[in-house]
Amino acid sequence: MQEQEISSEGEYFNNKAKNALSTGFIVSYLDSPSRASVMDWNTYQFVLLKTRYGAVDSFLVGVTKSILEKIETVTEEMKPNIGKQQFRLMLRGVWFDDAHASIEIYLELLHSDKILSLDTNEITEKFSSTYDSQTAIAKLTTTSASMESDWFSSLSDGYYVEIKKALFWVM
Repeated sequence: MQEQEISSEGEYFNNKAKNALSTGFIVSYLDSPSRASVMDWNTYQFVLLKTRYGAVDSFLVGVTKSILEKIETVTEEMKPNIGKQQFRLMLRGVWFDDAHASIEIYLELLHSDKILSLDTNEITEKFSSTYDSQTAIAKLTTTSASMESDWFSSLSDGYYVEIKKALFWVM
């Protein structure tokens, strides 16, 4: 691959932005290095990231990417059991406790009103594992939603109220 010659600092940053947008995975840092949000346009997931002491760095973003990949795998495994009913497994937040080398993964299973029962323990176990020597604990909530409605959006602000409290996002 040939290196592209860049004539100015502005052109350099414009090229970086174009590359970030072309991958569909965008990390935005907020008012503190310990808080960031991730938008993965390929899977339509918006995730809040927070650390206890350190900064959200490339390692933590990599862990988040691997969790998102696992969501796609688990979703495919769930399809035969649920049938034609609509559901969406969402990664809402990740809390990195760098003081204790642990990760809390906040998942939400949005499902059609027609699904009566789901085995949430099985889903939780698939995400409670170890990511590069950091123990992960998954917490899953289920929410019944009118997914057939034209007004339905899995990224609606209403779904993030509880997760913001759990991540100490709002005080």
